[in-house]
Amino acid sequence: VIVKPGLEIKDLYFVDFSGKTIKPKSVSRRQNNLDINVSNLNEGMYILEIVSDKEVDKVKILIVR
Repeated sequence: VIVKPGLEIKDLYFVDFSGKTIKPKSVSRRQNNLDINVSNLNEGMYILEIVSDKEVDKVKILIVR
């Protein structure tokens, strides 16, 4: 996932369609790129919520294996 330069991320999690929030297995950041390990999530549709110091961004994610 590419994020805005200089964005300070405070929290990051997935929300499934039952409303359950799930933390990713791990997140690493290199400059403006986030590598998110989703091996603990089942296939399906999720909303990725990225909480920063300025806003909350929501992105629809489809996990297919």
